[in-house]
Formats: sequence, structure tokens, C-alpha cells
Amino acid sequence: MKESKKIMGEHSGRRGTWAWMAAVLVLAAGCAGNREIRDFSMDAPFLLKRGNGYLERGELNKAIVDYNLALVMDPSLEQGYVKRGEAYLRKKKYTRAIQDLERALILDPRSPEALFYRGQAYARKGRYEEALRDFNRAAEFQPANAELYRQRAVAYEETDRYESAIDDYDRAARLDPDNLDTYLRRGNAYFHGDRYDAAREDYERVLRKSPKHSEALFRKAVTCELSGRSAEALAAYRQFIGTASPMDGKRIRRAIGRVMKLEAAAGSF
Repeated sequence: MKESKKIMGEHSGRRGTWAWMAAVLVLAAGCAGNREIRDFSMDAPFLLKRGNGYLERGELNKAIVDYNLALVMDPSLEQGYVKRGEAYLRKKKYTRAIQDLERALILDPRSPEALFYRGQAYARKGRYEEALRDFNRAAEFQPANAELYRQRAVAYEETDRYESAIDDYDRAARLDPDNLDTYLRRGNAYFHGDRYDAAREDYERVLRKSPKHSEALFRKAVTCELSGRSAEALAAYRQFIGTASPMDGKRIRRAIGRVMKLEAAAGSF
């Protein structure tokens, strides 16, 4: 009886329970064909690190398996929830991402990563006010994060706060001046705010670096047409038609229609 209690006692602690559960999961994963996770000597930090490697390479399912195992072994591993939440975010499983990031924030309410990723997940679900609250809090801890300002700017745009969006794109451009997406998106914010000249300047900035950027070409054409620059609009539409992907058929047809109209208008003078 004493020997039986001794044996049972060796595995009755919390860590022992998690370790045995992890062993069961490892065995199940191994039987399922994942030969890389059959090593019973692995611990939670190792699994977290390897999961991060998978995440960086875009192997999201493998990353999630490692994060699952790490969290079984150590349920207080805040980064395990953060990184698994990021993986779910990238898989577009936004509800699951939010659940993981909420767990991370219980463990560390000041985690800028968890706030940033949860903000993105909220935004993808159309919950923009909640997204903005998370982005605002994350910015308190990471004031030099250009991607954070880009994401917050998108949330501002979706709620028609174009000036706030432009301010954030300005911040992102100062921190990361080589990112063309910042100027394209800022151009869109200017466009929606009826500031066509400023929008055109941003699209042209993109095109100086990437002359065949179809998105910038199309938006420049529309902006020029709306601001009365018909010749520039015609040239941009033609260039867009010549460089756009066949997958962009709807905008190609629209551009062809605008070219025909602009050419007809030019011929009437």
C-alpha cells in the first residue's frame, strides 16, 4: 500500500499531470505521422522555440501542435498563448485567436504583442472600436512599431476617421520610409477624404519605386480623372490595362470603359 501511494504520489503533482498529458499528446501526434514530435525529452521552452520556427516559416499547423504541447506542459506560458494566437490569426481563425490572446493578457495585461494581435483579430471581425482600444494600449508600450500604426490606421479608415488614419500613416512612414504599402494606403485615405491631389502624390510615390504597381496605377487613374486631369488619367488607365493581372478582370473592364469614354470626350473637342 505504501509503495502504491509512493508511485501514485510521484505523478499526482500539477506538473506531473501536465507532463503525462503532454506525453499522451506527443504519442498521439507521433502515431498520426508527425515524426518530429515523438521525443519525450522535450520541455515547454523547447516546444515554444520550435513552434516559433515553424511560425516564421509559415508552417502554421506544425506551430500550433507545438504550442498545444507546450501549454499542456506549462499552462502559465504566456508566450505560448501569444504565439498560438498569432498562428490562429494568420489562419483567419479570429475567434480562436482572440480566446488565446485573452488568456495571454490575463497572465500579462501589459503584453504589447497580445494587444496588437488581438486588435488585428477584432478588426478582421469588424469590431473596430475594440481593435482601436487594443492598438491604443499597445502603442503605449511600443511607440516605434510602424506596423502597429498601419493597422490602427486601417481601423480608423473603416470607421471613416480619415484624418486620424492619415496621422497614423504619417507616423508609419517616418518609422519605415521604404514600405510602399504605407503610401498606397495613405493615398487611399486622402482619396476617401476627397483630397485628390495629395492622394495622387502618394500613388506617384509608389509608382516611382514600382512603375508596374497595378493598384497604384488604377487608383492614380481614378484620382486624376476625378480631379480633371484627363490626359494623365487616360495614360494611367492604359498602363494599368497593360500590366494588370488577368485575375483583376473587373477593374480591367472598368478601365477599358473609362478609356473609351475619355477618348470619346477628347475627340469631341
